[in-house]
Amino acid sequence: MKSVRTLLTGLLLIGSCSLFAGDYDSLFKTVKANWPNRKMAAVVCDLEMSRFAVADLAAAAHAAGISLQAVNVKADKDVDAAKTSIYNMRPDFIVMVDSDPVLGIHGKLTKSFISSALNIGVPSVSTHGDFLKVGGVLAVGPKTEGKVLASGRLTKSLRLKVPEGTTLQ
Repeated sequence: MKSVRTLLTGLLLIGSCSLFAGDYDSLFKTVKANWPNRKMAAVVCDLEMSRFAVADLAAAAHAAGISLQAVNVKADKDVDAAKTSIYNMRPDFIVMVDSDPVLGIHGKLTKSFISSALNIGVPSVSTHGDFLKVGGVLAVGPKTEGKVLASGRLTKSLRLKVPEGTTLQ
């Protein structure tokens, strides 16, 4: 019975990994092609709860030649420290994990976190278009149906190039 449980657990983990496999490839390719001078990204999330997404992020960043720094945010009380880390680190952009329990799409502090990063000129990107509603600059991936979405106002104010055919919101 123990070996059956172990096998089922292994299959569940493999299945969970495949949910994220490749989700961030198109995002990093788009960033690399349009913002070639932006070579350092940060991911800010609960690293344990978002471990599969972070593993895929790391692989996609490496493939695109972009370094990735991680900031661990386990609870709302950690967000101010994360803002300070981003301020000190000054990444070229931040990748938001849409399913993250603290700073994901439904995080109550997501908008203020993204806003504080924008105040120092650091744009946030994601694979989910809903991040544009809370201050994200660019979204592309499976949850945008392969379309590149961008905030017209923010890309203009930050002087960021977007690919032709981008849907501006």
